Amino acid sequence: MNRDRLIEINNFLTQFKEELKNKPEKSESICSKSNIYYHLVRYNTKKNCDNSDLFDYWVNNNSRENTNVFVASNWQYFCQFKSHEEKLADSTKHHKIYLSLEDEYMKDGVNRLFDFLDRENIPHISKVGKKSRDDQIVVRVSSHEDCEKVVNFINNDSYIQEGKKKANPFSYQQNGVALAADGEVSYNDCISKTIRLYLNNMVEANKVDEINVNSFVDFCVDYYNKYFIKKEDINKVLTDFNVDDSYYLSDIVDYEYCIKLFLNGINKNFNISKYSEFIDEKQKKADLELEEFSNSLNVDTYIELFNELCNVMLNKYGYHNGSWQIKEFIDTGDKNYITRDNNLRNRVSNASFIKFIFNYAKNRGVTIDDLINSFYQKSSSSMFDDENSELLKKGINTTFTYHQQLYEIGQDSAPGYEYAKSAIVRLLRDKKYNGFTRRNNIRLEVENKISRDTAFNIVMKELGLTNIDNLNLYDVVDKYLDKILKFESEKTI
Repeated sequence: MNRDRLIEINNFLTQFKEELKNKPEKSESICSKSNIYYHLVRYNTKKNCDNSDLFDYWVNNNSRENTNVFVASNWQYFCQFKSHEEKLADSTKHHKIYLSLEDEYMKDGVNRLFDFLDRENIPHISKVGKKSRDDQIVVRVSSHEDCEKVVNFINNDSYIQEGKKKANPFSYQQNGVALAADGEVSYNDCISKTIRLYLNNMVEANKVDEINVNSFVDFCVDYYNKYFIKKEDINKVLTDFNVDDSYYLSDIVDYEYCIKLFLNGINKNFNISKYSEFIDEKQKKADLELEEFSNSLNVDTYIELFNELCNVMLNKYGYHNGSWQIKEFIDTGDKNYITRDNNLRNRVSNASFIKFIFNYAKNRGVTIDDLINSFYQKSSSSMFDDENSELLKKGINTTFTYHQQLYEIGQDSAPGYEYAKSAIVRLLRDKKYNGFTRRNNIRLEVENKISRDTAFNIVMKELGLTNIDNLNLYDVVDKYLDKILKFESEKTI
């Protein structure tokens, strides 16, 4: 057993024991999942600093070739870092790597970490929270090899090591770096609920004085064997962990393997190689549950609901932002990405729908992006055209005007036309938006609402073309810009 971690776990539990002894009348609030979770994720956090002022710095100073850095308008608690997200966005087979740094190390420590990921071209979907907590930095990668690379980097970077806080002792760790399998259930959420069950059990048995790490481990072993191995009472598990959606098997697998990871993780012999085997085992079981579940569904009902979801979200938020929010919802299960219109948030916020869409795409060898785009192409997309066309013209004109003014006073080496041309070429050719100026927040606005496919459609419609596959892209862009810039200048006279 890992003696140091067991001592820390005992110290954590002792805080609750003392509070229960001193305030027995408040046992319900002391043993609540929210109270336990609060203390768990703030383990080793002495002050609750707000680092959101660093978000603008990371976004505005991002020069990484393969990494997109942004703060989503509907998820401003996090600054997100994503690279090659298409390789991860439609999969939940991720390793989660948790890291927390002292506040004075956050600015440069985060830069060093994501510079490494970019340099090594590692696909990841990651986020940095604005508040100091145990899981402030979460890196998600999709392979054992990439996970090991990131862990080795963190453990060998002297600056990060100097500023790194201790991970909470309930997490599985490699030299102090916390790891967990990704899934529908967060590891800290599961552990908080398990601690709640344990504390309530000790209170009901009038054994508060016996709360300690040994009895907690015994409780976990007993619960795991009785309800996950022998499967004595599935309804008790559903009640204990507040699982109330129509597809509960996946959640149960997540809870089972969270507890199993905790028990394995306190064993010193459980190394990263065994951890990788554990992840594979967990995913294999989850896939089997998913396959059984998908075979029992009414396909037409869920496809109809998905089409309605796409229709409402793309109408309300535009193609780029609406499709991104749908993908994030399916990827994370966070219902806050979905509008309340047509009661959609409640209608789609269950694991059965999410699992169906995920598996529907997987079985057809396509991505969630492909499903959304297929709906978009089949639907009457003219409703998006005028608004997006005006926005693209605005983005081009703002970029042109800004750089032309700098050129005229000798602060830019090329006229505004070259910058405008570069912006639209990068979007059409590379799916990149960094050619547009950030002035008046126009780059983010274009990125949120106009995909590359939408931009192609706008350009072809403006020029009266049905296909540009056999045409020179630069010639097409020149013709489009000549028309757009002339249109804009006439419009402002």
